[in-house]
Amino acid sequence: MLLAIFALGCSDKDTEDTGSSCTETAWFLDADGDGHGGADRVDACEAPSGYVAQSTDCDDADATANPDAGELCDDIDHDCDGDPTAGATDLVPLFADTDEDGFGAGDAQDVCPDAPGWADNDEDCNDASADAFPGADELCDGIDNDCDGTADGVSWPTDFPDDTLGDAITATDADLLCIEAGEHAEVLLMVEKTGLTVRGVGGGQTILTGIGGRALWIEDSEDSVVGDIIVRDGTIATSKNITLDGVEFSGLNTTGTKGCEGCSVRVEHSQGIVFQDVDIVDNTFDHSGYNPRHLGLLNSYSSDIAWTGGRVADNTIDQNWKTGTAAGVAVYAYDSTLEIEGVEVVDNAYTQFGEATAGTVQIASEGYFYLNASTFTLTDVDLVGNTFDVVATNSGGVGYGSAYFAWQATNNSSLTWQGGSVSGNTLSVFATTQALAGLGQSSESEVVLVDLDVVGNTVTCEAGTGAAAMSGLYFNTSSHSSTRLRLVDNHFVSSGVNGWMYGVYGGYDSDGMVIDNLVMAGNSVTTDNQSVYGLISAQRYDLTATNLTIVGNEVSGYAASSGVFHLDKGSLVLENSVVQGNTVYTATEARAGAAVVGWDGSGEVVLSYNAFSDNRSNQSESFMQGTQTSWDPVGADGNIDSDASFTDVSGGAQGWELTLAAGSALIDAGDPDVSDPDGSVCDIGAYGGPESL
Repeated sequence: MLLAIFALGCSDKDTEDTGSSCTETAWFLDADGDGHGGADRVDACEAPSGYVAQSTDCDDADATANPDAGELCDDIDHDCDGDPTAGATDLVPLFADTDEDGFGAGDAQDVCPDAPGWADNDEDCNDASADAFPGADELCDGIDNDCDGTADGVSWPTDFPDDTLGDAITATDADLLCIEAGEHAEVLLMVEKTGLTVRGVGGGQTILTGIGGRALWIEDSEDSVVGDIIVRDGTIATSKNITLDGVEFSGLNTTGTKGCEGCSVRVEHSQGIVFQDVDIVDNTFDHSGYNPRHLGLLNSYSSDIAWTGGRVADNTIDQNWKTGTAAGVAVYAYDSTLEIEGVEVVDNAYTQFGEATAGTVQIASEGYFYLNASTFTLTDVDLVGNTFDVVATNSGGVGYGSAYFAWQATNNSSLTWQGGSVSGNTLSVFATTQALAGLGQSSESEVVLVDLDVVGNTVTCEAGTGAAAMSGLYFNTSSHSSTRLRLVDNHFVSSGVNGWMYGVYGGYDSDGMVIDNLVMAGNSVTTDNQSVYGLISAQRYDLTATNLTIVGNEVSGYAASSGVFHLDKGSLVLENSVVQGNTVYTATEARAGAAVVGWDGSGEVVLSYNAFSDNRSNQSESFMQGTQTSWDPVGADGNIDSDASFTDVSGGAQGWELTLAAGSALIDAGDPDVSDPDGSVCDIGAYGGPESL
């Protein structure tokens, strides 16, 4: 009995020591739950939760991608075969569109619906040319562009050997007349024609030099096209729906003229005029006749024009007489509507010189764009690298000279300039008695500027014995608004017996100005005997400004009413703006100005949620001068004294990065009722607020 019990006890101990055992295997994480694992592996006797035995998934973050899935045309490799489209179940029959003009050819093949180089039709008659497809404009290029079975139209002079070009245009009943390659001393004369297209062979091969100073004349015509030619000049009169396509006005050289109204092209009493890729280039004009007038390389009178693409470049205009006017070096418009998009006005040179030894010299130049009772919409237009020189000298009498560079809008005109730039231009005015110079001006008009860069321009104004007066962008008895305007690294220099500078940006007796998200940085005003009325001047109007960044500007000269803002019978509402590092240096202590605001006390000044720091006047420590000389807004209404901590202000102003660096005290420091685009509280400065840069 004892032996049996002993034996039984020994048996229990052996069982406990033996225990249980297994063979571990590899398991792979199936993160997307599609039954196929990825690369993450563990070794265990049994599958942990979320793990499977195979690592065949090519994308374990997407449950629709695994070896058992069906392929789809969505750029995802669903079946893990390395090809995101092979074997797709949603292929459609399409036709090869080799030239990618929207029309295919050949036999249909099953491909993905959005595959590039395929079309849903087989209607292309020439899939090797993007200029050939049903509905295309027929060109004079030897191929059937519109797929009607016929290449080109009739040709001059081959089909009209005894006719001038004008006679051929009158005689033809074809839809297309081709002018053959070569330089022709002919006039493209189109009178009372409808539905006619006249084209050269393109590529600069067809040139019309004209007869008697006329190369292109379209009158009383409609629904017609002229394209692919080079002409010296042209006129469109009393016509409708005329398109100039790929026309270049160039090579015109004149001397001793009394000026011109549309030196290159004039449009009068015409509607629906379209310029497409039209260039005005490499022309030279010498206006030295009596009392000359230059009224635009393009002159529009009681017309409407839509101009898309092209250049006004490398033209030279010299105007020499003791009296004379230039209104619109590039474009002059009266009673007209112009929509100009994607046009470059570059590297043109305009000089106006008047000289006498007695009497009066009086010359005036009014902008590269001149608007009189007209409406301009400029979109992505660049005015770059142009020069404007005006000299009015009189050794025994008086000399008056004035010039406004970018634009002059007058007589209830409307200018909207959105996108593009006014950059790297030079304006210089010298006059014996009185000199006036400005970057752009309006009078009794409306000007709206959006996303425009005004950068790196230089304005010089000098009067020998009298007043020299300057302005930047100036709005006189006009309404104005700007959004995301950049005024950077512009320089204004004047000298004379006396005079004034009405701000880099400002106006007089206007209907109010609204400025949102302005950057004004690195600009300078230097004068000798002139008074400077602020970097931003508000005279007799109300200025509302939000989210401005005004930094690193300098005023230096005889006298200054203020460094940044000048108010004369005007008011200022400034919010969510940074004003930092601006300096005022004056040679005369009695004529010193305040560092930030000069105010005559007649209007209202409201400052809230702004950051002011390191703004200095060498003769006055006051923030504001006027009826409240000792007033300083910092500490009230959300105004702070804090460095903005910009991302980068090293080197020249054009390279400054004026966004706020991480940790800036100006982040989320604006008006709590105003939000940035991301929904956070408004940052102070131009990169904050709903219209932020």
